[in-house]
Amino acid sequence: MSDSEKIQVLGGNNSRPDEWSPVQREEATKLREKMKREDPEMPQRIFGEAINILRKCGDPQKKDHKDAGIVYGLVQSGKTSSFTALSALAKDNGYCGVVIISGTTTNLCDQTYERMQKDLTSGPGIIGWQIFNNPNDENSQDVHEVIDGWGDPDRPKEFQQTALIIVMKNGTHLRNLKKIFDSLENSLRGKPFLIIDDEGDQASLNTRASRIENPDEFFEEENGGNPADMSTIYNYISTIFTTLKHKTFLQYTATPQAPLLIDKRDTLSPNFVTLLSTGKNYIGGKELFIDNPNLVEVIPKDQGEDYINQEQGPPDILLRAMRIYFLGVAAGNKLGRKDDPNRTMMVHPSRGTTSHKVYFDWVRSIKERWEKILEGSDLEAKRELIDEFKNEYHKLVETVADIPSFEELVNTGFLLYSMKETKIREVNTRTDFRILNWETEWKHYSLILVGGQTMERGFTVKGLTVTYMPRKFGVGNADTFQQRARFLGYKRQYLGYCRVFIDGQSKDAYEKYVDDEEYLRMELKRHIDSGKPLNEWKREFKLAIEFKNPTRINVLVERPLRDVNLSGRWVHTIAPHIPEEFIGANRETSNKFQSYLEGKYGAIATAGGKNYFADIGLKEANDNLLAKLNFSEINDGMFNVMKKAVESALSSDPLAPCRIYVMDKGGIRRRSLDDSGKINEGDFFQGYNSNDPTKYHGDKEEKTTDDKITIQIHILDIYKDKKDKDGTQLEKEVTAIAMWVPKIEGENIIRQRRQ
Repeated sequence: MSDSEKIQVLGGNNSRPDEWSPVQREEATKLREKMKREDPEMPQRIFGEAINILRKCGDPQKKDHKDAGIVYGLVQSGKTSSFTALSALAKDNGYCGVVIISGTTTNLCDQTYERMQKDLTSGPGIIGWQIFNNPNDENSQDVHEVIDGWGDPDRPKEFQQTALIIVMKNGTHLRNLKKIFDSLENSLRGKPFLIIDDEGDQASLNTRASRIENPDEFFEEENGGNPADMSTIYNYISTIFTTLKHKTFLQYTATPQAPLLIDKRDTLSPNFVTLLSTGKNYIGGKELFIDNPNLVEVIPKDQGEDYINQEQGPPDILLRAMRIYFLGVAAGNKLGRKDDPNRTMMVHPSRGTTSHKVYFDWVRSIKERWEKILEGSDLEAKRELIDEFKNEYHKLVETVADIPSFEELVNTGFLLYSMKETKIREVNTRTDFRILNWETEWKHYSLILVGGQTMERGFTVKGLTVTYMPRKFGVGNADTFQQRARFLGYKRQYLGYCRVFIDGQSKDAYEKYVDDEEYLRMELKRHIDSGKPLNEWKREFKLAIEFKNPTRINVLVERPLRDVNLSGRWVHTIAPHIPEEFIGANRETSNKFQSYLEGKYGAIATAGGKNYFADIGLKEANDNLLAKLNFSEINDGMFNVMKKAVESALSSDPLAPCRIYVMDKGGIRRRSLDDSGKINEGDFFQGYNSNDPTKYHGDKEEKTTDDKITIQIHILDIYKDKKDKDGTQLEKEVTAIAMWVPKIEGENIIRQRRQ
């Protein structure tokens, strides 16, 4: 391998039996040099991860391949750069075609087309690509020629182009592409394709999944069952995926909840995952909401989404946000625009376009009024306005070390002319807004964008410093809520100028989502390092109580998701006797642990002397007991839920304490199964003595009264059921575990029912 072909492989040890070794050649080298000119440190990270993704995709030397994967990056962290690099590497390594399913709107699809055309086709070199934007009957023959010519032994390799097809996530455009591939079906064998689904959790999945009455029957056929049970876009994507003989389907997303929770038998269910890293300048949720909370301000309720009182005028906090923004623009101009070629403010009042118009008019009138005052002769009005700006300047000084002096910004005219050069755009369907190329068409340094959903998923905002978003929290789907966060991706070099103005509930929810997101990435990274396929990962998510669901439930075959809020409640193993081969090892682990407790801590009897307990470290309990026990994850997933609660507690405090109870001092208890073959809560815990409550207050009272986790060890003889008069015994001396999680600021653990 030449030096130009060498590349560092990043992204975790997720080795798979069918992996191969891609190399970097001419196409990737050109793109890499282009990226290096923009950011010298970017190419190593981007290409390292891209080659790690490609080696999980189909080996182009093989005739057939079928797989699906997910590429999980954070909001505005460079996912487009990743799949651009991946496309270049795919061409270098002999892929016939790359299909990019991009955006649900013409704006977003065109944005992708222009970006790919700019990055992959400029500069000297071989003929390279043939790029098609939403191909149809008019240019289907051109697509045929490229694909038919690929691999032709009589055609020089320099004339064998790779097809790059950009298609909008729309029924008409996908139907056109399906028709083209259907007509090519006989010549597709042995021709490798990548299908890249940008924002793979949006629109591509089956939005009729929750209606399917017989999932087993539906998933028997490769394309699925009755078309009436398939949404239009999902149907076309699934059919295209099936028509191609050698293909890998990649879902790029910052919110992977939906793809991870769809039925594992689904054609689009991912079987491998890659986590994208972020550049050193990236600012994510943790840096913004946890590490720098002073950059986030709460919009008062009386100035929130419902405030569109045109007679009363704009809310005061909008004026504050605009003052901070204009001061930042003036400082950027004064410093020579060194940190970024753009400064942008985003105003996102609600979904509805009516309020967009109101806010657009407010922003424009505020700007014009301030300009008039600053260049006018009314000295008193000018003094009052300057004092208002000075108040906000002092707050910027707290977060920006090298900001020019207030006098330099105001007295030299930088503030005034920074306002005058600022352009204001309304971004929504009402104005028929079209996404423009920032480098060639939006040359203005300062922009204020007013809109709603158009500025959410997939919308790139360059140089965003101030976000004003009074929009309410909403319906509570975590992934939808996260996609509003265009303020994630703020650049570190101008972070001090950044501010986020949002309502209080949204602020709390973003703070919680940060923890949920980190937990999910940690769990996925752990599974990646195990080397196991993704379909063996147990779908479990932490979900802050502010959120109703991790994703929209219409794409899920089984609903509702199992929702376990552990805060302030007991949980217990419900089938500790299944499978039988775990019983002996668990019994031995329990006996050794009880001996360990007695030897190190002694036996401290509880009131009444019925049980004994010890106060120890939670890590000590985990390492010596919980981590060594085995219960069936299919039949007794509650134990896994307990372990997650312990891991979460230890991640917050590695020295967290706990209390261990050995029930009946290790004596054997008799328990019966319910009709489902499990031990329900009413039968698991011994209640208080109703005849004489002073004798025993019940198992559930055997817990700490502070914020420590409590673990109970129960030794059970398992009987068939209460109705069995003969007392059919199924298993003897079965170890079972119960856990009390203290009442804390809660979260849910969401589990996929079909594991």
